[in-house]
This record gives sequence, structure tokens and C-alpha cells, in this order.
Amino acid sequence: MGAGQFDTAEIFRRAEQGGVREIPEAVLRAHIQDTRMDGMTVMCVAAQHGRLSEMPEPLLLPQNLLHPSPTGLTPLHLAARHGHLDQVPSFILTEANLTVRDTWGVTPIHKAAAGGNLRQIPAPAL
Repeated sequence: MGAGQFDTAEIFRRAEQGGVREIPEAVLRAHIQDTRMDGMTVMCVAAQHGRLSEMPEPLLLPQNLLHPSPTGLTPLHLAARHGHLDQVPSFILTEANLTVRDTWGVTPIHKAAAGGNLRQIPAPAL
């Protein structure tokens, strides 16, 4: 599949099911803030499904991992809830980022607790 054959639906499918590594970085970069009908970005979907480790390292930046959906959820919230904080670069796992609130006032720390994943939160942030 050539670079031009990766449409938005295919990128979201791979962010959920795997195969993100096969998508050229330039194509991912061009679609990184695209949203599905539910408001989830490509990074949100990858974070929820444990696929952040498949994303090119240059895309694992604060502006991508802290970009909120319409409900205020960020990829960091979703990684925390689903136990995938080990895939988030350590420079993102700061107290300031882990206490960002979504529309309902919920932080990634709350999400980690709800998912039974508090052990993944760095001690200084708790």
C-alpha cells in the first residue's frame, strides 16, 4: 500500500488494531489531529488501544498527547485509564500534565485509579 493509499479510516483502523508502523510518518503527521465522529483523534485511539509504542517518536509530543477531544479527554487520559502509561514518554508524565482536567473535572490520575493503574503514575505526581 503506497503512502497515498492511507485514508483517514485506514489510519484510525490501524491505530486501533495495529499496523501503524507501516504508515509513513508524513502521512501520520498530516492526519494526527483528525477526529472520528465521536471526537477521538488518531492519538486518542492509539492511546486507548495500547498502540502509542507504534507511533513514530517525533509524533509523541505534548501538542499531540495533550490535545483534548470535544469532551476534554486527551490521549494521556486514555493511556492512563487503559494501563498504557508505559508507552507515554517520561517528559509527558509530569504533575502538571497528569492533573489536566477533562470537561467533567477528571484527571489522568483519576482515570488511572479507575482502571486500576495507579502503579504506572510516577511517585512525584501523586
